[in-house]
Amino acid sequence: MTESNQYNVLIRDQYNCTYAPPAVFIEVFPKPEVIIKAREIYGPDAYGPWSSSLQICYGTEFEISASLPEMFLTIGQPESLHK
Repeated sequence: MTESNQYNVLIRDQYNCTYAPPAVFIEVFPKPEVIIKAREIYGPDAYGPWSSSLQICYGTEFEISASLPEMFLTIGQPESLHK
């Protein structure tokens, strides 16, 4: 899914019986911006500063942190989304 819209599903079993539950409105939000930072590990309890870029040599210990804004996925009937 790439856009907010009303979606339908048709379920069919092995006997060719079908069921179509009521349509559901699915709201799609833009992809979040992921923030990635890294820092060098100097030793036990010793770290470099967090940075959006890190130049390291082979064998250098480092850690990476990724964070993103809160994400929400709301599924429900259109009228229930505005109450």
